[in-house]
Amino acid sequence: MYYQDEYISNSSDELKDSKNDGQEDNYSYKIRYEVNVPWRRYFARTIDLGLYSLIFTLLSVKLVQVSIREIGSFWMQLLDIIIGLTLMLFIEPLMLSKLGTTPGKWILGLRLRNYFGEKMTYGDAFERTFGVIKSGLGFNIPFYSLYRLYKSYEKCSEGRRLPWDEDCDYVLIDKKPLRIVGFLAIQLGGVMLTILLIFSMALPPNRGALTVEEFAENYNYVGRNYQIGTRTEYLNSEGQYVKAGNSANNGTTIIYDNFDSIKPQFDYQVEDGALKALTITYKVDNERQFSISPLSRLVVAMLAFSKADKEIGLFDLNYDENFIDKVNNLYDTYDFTIANTHITNQVNYKGYLTEYKNTLIPNDSADEHYYELQVRLEKVEN
Repeated sequence: MYYQDEYISNSSDELKDSKNDGQEDNYSYKIRYEVNVPWRRYFARTIDLGLYSLIFTLLSVKLVQVSIREIGSFWMQLLDIIIGLTLMLFIEPLMLSKLGTTPGKWILGLRLRNYFGEKMTYGDAFERTFGVIKSGLGFNIPFYSLYRLYKSYEKCSEGRRLPWDEDCDYVLIDKKPLRIVGFLAIQLGGVMLTILLIFSMALPPNRGALTVEEFAENYNYVGRNYQIGTRTEYLNSEGQYVKAGNSANNGTTIIYDNFDSIKPQFDYQVEDGALKALTITYKVDNERQFSISPLSRLVVAMLAFSKADKEIGLFDLNYDENFIDKVNNLYDTYDFTIANTHITNQVNYKGYLTEYKNTLIPNDSADEHYYELQVRLEKVEN
């Protein structure tokens, strides 16, 4: 049951004495005026669950370097539920025992106290939180969770005590409209923060001056974003292609369809530990068969190198598209500067059908077939 925040003094003969432990609430017991607030409780819970989910997402993006495509996968959604409920199970009891409330409850004017108006112990709060997860949220199992929420709403709206609230009481401080404004502001802030986080995932994890190892991390990250290959090769810490299972296992796995036929050669120019220039070479000799295009791997390398420039911000939404438009022809030469990266190329070929601009298709009537592409990316001063 839920009660208004009205208390009588500790000196009442009808009440048990309670020791003032220096906490914010100096009372021993409450006059019980029942208040049913199922929707207020639900919205408070959505704020708290959103915060736990946000913590998981931040850790996934910033520490594990999960890509944009991976963050929306089934397994990431499942992990979000598991980790979110785990964080709730341990963090919420801590807040209830120390503060007597959670961020969502605080915003909407709710407090939790034990029978004598004191903050709950960690153990009691832990037991209560597990009860909420089990019987209130149904472990967030699809459909079953909706059923549990409905049954909880039904009991709460009828003024019946929920199973996990047997040893505690809700206190409703007030119903000021400002609390609704606070709730809406938090929801809007969460949406905006999520959007910013998604935008940030379009940028590689390492910005500014790069080491070769940081470039490799960027390459692997961008490759996952564009789903390049099928996960058996990656760039290791030395910036070289390695097959999965190799002892030089220091990268994030990215797999390619036909490793030997599409592997570009990377030549790194390093000064004082910083990567100053990268030369990428791709060569096909005497190949009369259709060749897998190197273009996608080249674009990944170019983006991994160029998007490290801090001049490229969160809201440069058309950067990738504009960049790809400049280099999307295997038979063209180009020379341009974007942000702090100067990009040039040289291309020599014979015996290929140039009308297929991003694919190497041999001309069967040609006597000779070769293709060589060299791309140079170089950091320039502002």
